[in-house]
Amino acid sequence: KYPDLTIDNLETAILKFPRLVLSNPDTIASNVCANDDFLFINSKDLQIVLSHAPQTLCLTPTRLRETLITLGRLFDLDEIEAKKVVHRLPEILNLAPDKLENRMNVLIARFEWDPTALKRALRRHPQILVMKPDTLANNLKELAVSLQTSEKIIWRAAVRQPSLCSQYLGTIKSNIDLSSAGLGLSVAEFVRMALKHPSLLYAKPTTLKSNMLGLAGVLDIPVRVARLIITKKPQLLTQRAETIARKIPFLDRITKTDAAAGLTVVDIICAMPAALTYSDEHLAD
Repeated sequence: KYPDLTIDNLETAILKFPRLVLSNPDTIASNVCANDDFLFINSKDLQIVLSHAPQTLCLTPTRLRETLITLGRLFDLDEIEAKKVVHRLPEILNLAPDKLENRMNVLIARFEWDPTALKRALRRHPQILVMKPDTLANNLKELAVSLQTSEKIIWRAAVRQPSLCSQYLGTIKSNIDLSSAGLGLSVAEFVRMALKHPSLLYAKPTTLKSNMLGLAGVLDIPVRVARLIITKKPQLLTQRAETIARKIPFLDRITKTDAAAGLTVVDIICAMPAALTYSDEHLAD
């Protein structure tokens, strides 16, 4: 069933969870076989568990199944989606069902996170669930201090971009410095933009600069005008030039209507940069 497993896999598991050597091998084998149908689909899945959460091999199949079911119920996941979350982060299986539910309630109460938004965040970044709330709070507090803003603003940013909860602060600060310089903005200006669109805090600075220059090129406008547009709508920094170029014909049609008489495409974008974030279907309508 698991031909790719090696001695190295087992040694890694024992180093991470030494008590594994005290467990009955027959019991572990029985647990693994019983979990075949709903958890360990192939050798790769089992290797991931051995590397990241070997203690789960000592848990009964009934207990693991209850955790998987609770995970799906709490976060509106079907069985396949719940398995994907577990395979990305096997450590979740170490949380008993009641602890899993309690952790979610603590996050909602402590950080004033909307339950629906938290469910979306956890599907994208399940690491939040296994981090201790105090550790999470300290990370977000340090980020707030570094960005010279309030903790509540950071809380709102984190639920929209949950990777901020566990990303190394030094990496974020480096990205801010490089991105603001590349875009020709002050650090304060870039931070204000990033708090509106938190993914900018960990995007590659070179990509952001390239996208701003691409915007200037597609619209045939000076870089300073493109910079003004992206400060109004930071989300545009995540769009490549070819994506923006596809929207120009739709906007050009608008300039030919009576309501937009005398306006150019650039006029429309400067007045309403959000137009470049609309779907092609929305613009066509």
